[in-house]
Amino acid sequence: MIPLSYAQRRLWFLNQLGEGVAHHIPFAVRLRGPLDPAVLRTALADVADRHAALRTVFPCHDGEPYQKILPPGSVPTVLRVVECDEDALDVAITRAIREPIDITGERPFRSWLFVLGPAEHVLLVVMHNIAADRWSIGPLLRDLGAAFE
Repeated sequence: MIPLSYAQRRLWFLNQLGEGVAHHIPFAVRLRGPLDPAVLRTALADVADRHAALRTVFPCHDGEPYQKILPPGSVPTVLRVVECDEDALDVAITRAIREPIDITGERPFRSWLFVLGPAEHVLLVVMHNIAADRWSIGPLLRDLGAAFE
């Protein structure tokens, strides 16, 4: 079992208290042009398979939380595809960001694709701070872009 760092232990404790939403790191990217959600889902899965932090859950055994790194490909990557119009987009994104992540059994990231039209989309990825920080967004977007191409 891999123990948690002090910072991870703090975030794990706050998540158990129900304060995990405050530690979500969201980022949204507007995508223009035709898009195949299946290809995007495959690209997200590729990134998760290559980054252990995106495949780590934080269960508890005998009162001690620990890191459990899931094997690549062991959990399907879910990309929620939501038909949405521009007027409802902010509310939909806010609702998605506020959805709690149970880090004891769920991977610490989620993704949505808001379809605004045939050539207009918004990709939203929400990561829990226990597995990522704001610095992680740049490398993640680069890796996702490379996997998508």
